[in-house]
Parts: sequence; C-alpha cells; structure tokens
Amino acid sequence: MRNLDRYLSIAEEVQLDLEGLSQDEVKRVVTVFGRAVAAACTVERTIVPGVEVTHTILGQDQEHAGGEDAR
Repeated sequence: MRNLDRYLSIAEEVQLDLEGLSQDEVKRVVTVFGRAVAAACTVERTIVPGVEVTHTILGQDQEHAGGEDAR
C-alpha cells in the first residue's frame, strides 16, 4: 500500500476534574461525553470513516482510565 500522507488514527485525551464523583457518576460522565462527541463533533464526523478515533478521559482513577472510549 502506498503512503497517502494521511492520519491512520487519532487518539484524543480529555482532562476532566472528576474529583469527588462516585464511580457511577464517573461512568455517567464518560457515557454522556461519548454520546455528545458522536452526535455533535463535526471534526470527527468529517474524518470518520477511514480514520480510527479514540477518546480517553483523564482525571479518572486507573480502573476507568482508558477503559471506555467515547466513541
């Protein structure tokens, strides 16, 4: 396959202050974030399909970090 000078994937990290939230509240934030990106992110809708896009919410404890992509 020839080089097309294109991004093959994009990994976005979002830093949120989740201090004081319960595990259930953190899960809800991750879910709502994912739905918002899917519904309203013009940039992501422009580049998908063709490019893998992942979102990691930082500011979570390690149990949740990276465990749920918002896509």
